[in-house]
Amino acid sequence: MLKKIPVARLRPGMFIHELCGDWMSHPFWRAQFILKGEGDLRRIVEAGIQHVYIDTARGLDDVEAVAAEEVQAAVEQEIVNALSAPRNRLSGSRCGKNSPAPNAFMNRLIRSSVR
Repeated sequence: MLKKIPVARLRPGMFIHELCGDWMSHPFWRAQFILKGEGDLRRIVEAGIQHVYIDTARGLDDVEAVAAEEVQAAVEQEIVNALSAPRNRLSGSRCGKNSPAPNAFMNRLIRSSVR
């Protein structure tokens, strides 16, 4: 299963399926590999990568991580909601007092990304 996790939760033994970010700005010649040690982790952090997708079938798992399918479904739902929102709601600030409260899944997704 593919899961998106913040780099802060990476540990040796996890299988990196994808480094989130520009492929030319990281020091790895392959985007898929087993994280072998602290050196690899340090290079990921130094490259400025914030999140990665791990493959739990090929390496260690992060039980708190959100599955890639859930991330994609949440993003697609946000797009649908934004496109179906009244015109005046789209022009307002997402952080303003009139912005809609995030749902429970988005709260869980945000919490898992912050850790």
